[in-house]
Amino acid sequence: NEASKYQPLSNIYRINTDGTYQVLLRNIACTNSICFRQNEDDYKMFVTDSRGWRPQQIKQFDYYSDARMPANASIFTAWSEDKRKTIKGGVDGSVIDSQGYLWNAEFGGSSVVRYNLHGQLDAIVHVPEPYITCCCFGGKDLDTL
Repeated sequence: NEASKYQPLSNIYRINTDGTYQVLLRNIACTNSICFRQNEDDYKMFVTDSRGWRPQQIKQFDYYSDARMPANASIFTAWSEDKRKTIKGGVDGSVIDSQGYLWNAEFGGSSVVRYNLHGQLDAIVHVPEPYITCCCFGGKDLDTL
């Protein structure tokens, strides 16, 4: 059983401005894909456990502006058998673009994929390297992947 090989030995922490810390999520084997989206009053935090959560998935959490603590976890996107036919890599680092879409590096799959606001596959960008760990935007207008 692949999931049992990777024990959840870590947590996700937030360091506060006063130097104190808070545990946001517990029992993670391999944290990845942490990114945030803000649309007016809607704050979301996205995260995955690349080694522990099966099937592979990116979860979204409400991330409240007052306490900035994640709540109301739900699956943003998950890797079904059909999705596995299209995307060959494993979930890794993510970033949110100016439209609020989530881009995820597919480790081992030579691609970066984009998900719309509802977690549906929107685009696949193939790259010449197999082991992509994260993506970002650059250029004068932050429009270059």
